[in-house]
Amino acid sequence: MAVSSKVGRPYRVPDIDLRYDPNQELYDRFYEACRTLSYSDMKLLGRFFGLNWITIWRWKAGKTFPTQTIASQVILWVSTGKPLKTVTQAEAANSMFSGNILI
Repeated sequence: MAVSSKVGRPYRVPDIDLRYDPNQELYDRFYEACRTLSYSDMKLLGRFFGLNWITIWRWKAGKTFPTQTIASQVILWVSTGKPLKTVTQAEAANSMFSGNILI
C-alpha cells in the first residue's frame, strides 16, 4: 500500500507574498555602490569598520551583506564621493585616551 501525501490533517501557513522583498532596494543600492570600490577603498573601509578587507571584497563580489546600518553608511560614503580625512599620529594617540575612536 502506497502512502499518499494528499491525505492527513490540513495545516496552516502564513500568507506572505514572497515576490516582494522590502529590502531589495537597499540591496541593489548597496551592491551598486560596492562595484565602485577599489582595493584601497576596501582597505580603508575594513580599517574603519574593524573588519578584514576580504570581508569588504566579499560585499563587492555579492557574496555577503553587512548589517543595514553599515550598508547605509557605505552607500552614503560612496554617494558623497568617498571623502577622506587625515588623522595625525598625535590625534590618534590623543583619541586613545579620550575614549573616542578615530580611524
